[in-house]
Amino acid sequence: MRDHLTDSDLGSYRAGSLEGEGLLAVDDHLSRCPSCQLRLGAEAGTAIRFLRSTLKPVHLEYADLQAYADGRLDAPVACEHLRTCPSCKAEAEDLRAFAAAKLQPKKPLRNWWWAAAAVACAALVLLVVWVKTQPQPSMKTQATVAPEYQTQVDAAIAAGRIDVPARIAQLAGRRQVLLGTPDKRRDFRLLRPIASGSLSDRPEFEWQPIQGARTYKIAIYDLNYNQVAISPPLTATHWHPDKPLTRGKVYSWQVSALLSGGEVTAPQPPAPEAKFEILSQTDWIRLEGIRSRHPQDHLALGVLYGQAGAFAEAESELKLAIASGPRADAARTLLQSLPGHAI
Repeated sequence: MRDHLTDSDLGSYRAGSLEGEGLLAVDDHLSRCPSCQLRLGAEAGTAIRFLRSTLKPVHLEYADLQAYADGRLDAPVACEHLRTCPSCKAEAEDLRAFAAAKLQPKKPLRNWWWAAAAVACAALVLLVVWVKTQPQPSMKTQATVAPEYQTQVDAAIAAGRIDVPARIAQLAGRRQVLLGTPDKRRDFRLLRPIASGSLSDRPEFEWQPIQGARTYKIAIYDLNYNQVAISPPLTATHWHPDKPLTRGKVYSWQVSALLSGGEVTAPQPPAPEAKFEILSQTDWIRLEGIRSRHPQDHLALGVLYGQAGAFAEAESELKLAIASGPRADAARTLLQSLPGHAI
């Protein structure tokens, strides 16, 4: 379009005879040209308001609305449009309100935070005072196992020992009489399980190493000396059988060490046979049920495991009781009473 509108363009604009692109072009020029705006205003006065009310509305661009919100709008036609168009006026005011809200400083949260911290500290102090004023449970009432087992635990604590079942005690056997010269390799001996019960039906077998051993091999026998399990050659000094042993049965075991000069077997006379028992299904279910219900009552579990003959599990629980509870002295005394243990 030319630099300025012609009189014909302005006349057609006032008369409302422009359509389509022609109307949009004239309207766009008027929004940017103060000179043509003055010409149109001088000749027609309020013609712009009239035309805008009769023609299909042409609303302001977002840039004009943003300029109004920021206080930078100075185009006469745009200002006139805002005075006559409720839709653009409302949108422009919304933008102005939003801009004003963003400039508001955030309310300080410091006072609220300090108040919340003060309330939390006061609650903590009250809790500590309440705990300290509560009566402390006695040694007998701290355990949480069922009453029928609690009696056994209390009796063991009072006696300072764990009574071992007779059938387990008999597994220890007697030392044999050794004739001739003692073997210089007496340091090669078995550690566990010996004269004890096993809660697991695949217990871990442990033994002391012997100097110069290339490999070790474990054999497990039933009471009739039938071999029921044998390990592959091992370099470690511990082993789990691949298959479970029968619950309620007594077994014996031995380890053979392969040396450069031959083979050495433990136990050696005068040591007795290394016997152990896989605890019965009944005992296993009972003890596992107690452990699952009271996993943190280490002292009670140590007593009950020991009274069943499961000395490895009893030792583990009593050591936890020594490390974690106010009844450490009682747990230490009971641990010393277990066969083969002294701390």
